[in-house]
Formats: sequence, C-alpha cells, structure tokens
Amino acid sequence: MALFGYEFPKLRVNEQDGEKNRLLKKALDDLYKVDLHNCWAAERKLVDRRYENFVIPYENFVRNDNFYHELETNVSDIGNYVLTWSGYQKYCKNHGDKEGKTLITKFQNRIMEILNATTDPNETKIVKRTSYFLLMARTSKC
Repeated sequence: MALFGYEFPKLRVNEQDGEKNRLLKKALDDLYKVDLHNCWAAERKLVDRRYENFVIPYENFVRNDNFYHELETNVSDIGNYVLTWSGYQKYCKNHGDKEGKTLITKFQNRIMEILNATTDPNETKIVKRTSYFLLMARTSKC
C-alpha cells in the first residue's frame, strides 16, 4: 500500500534573495490561508500536515519526504495554477467568477510588485517548488 501527497508549493525568485523569497511565501500563504480560508475541505488539513499521523499497519512501513520538483515558470502560470485549486473553485462558486478573476489579478500584481518587475507576467520568471511525501508498507500475505 502506498500513500502519496504533496506539500503546498513554495515560490522563489532565486536562492540568494531571501527577502523576496520570504515575501513571495507570504503572498502565497495569504492567498491560501486568508483569501481562501473558508473555501477548503476539512480533509485538506491532512495533506497540509503531510499525513503526519498516518501509519500503514503492515510490515516494512517507510516514509520518504525527500521528493521535490522545481519548475521555472512565469507569474501568469502561477495564477493559472491557482485556478486549479479546489479552494479557488469554491471561492468562485460562493463569490462569482468575476470576484475570482479579481482575486487572481490581485495576487499576480502582488507578485509582480514583490519582484519589482516591469515585464509582462507571461515573461516574468519565477520558480515553483513542490515537495512530495510517500508512505509505503507491504504485507507478506499473498
């Protein structure tokens, strides 16, 4: 048996710019935890906590938190990524698509301001890092 999940992504502009990276984290956290706070299913907390209390009751239980994927993308794509969130979909259902689009625009503008970018959001590069976790175990019974 295996359980596989992912952590909330982290955004960064580069490894050396700690202040901008901190502000990018805060922007994404604010969107997730403040703007969309009532829009997530209760089960989302299990994933956010990385299934920390899950134990698979079979032999050879293993947990691995070492997987991640980094993607160089752009600010527009980050906004499009948010469109896929169930919390965002519920926000639109509750507040309407126009308010949802306004929320995404506000979020993208905040990122552009943090980056001090004057380029188009489609051309403004940013890195999205997603960490994954895997819980595995097996039974010897066949």
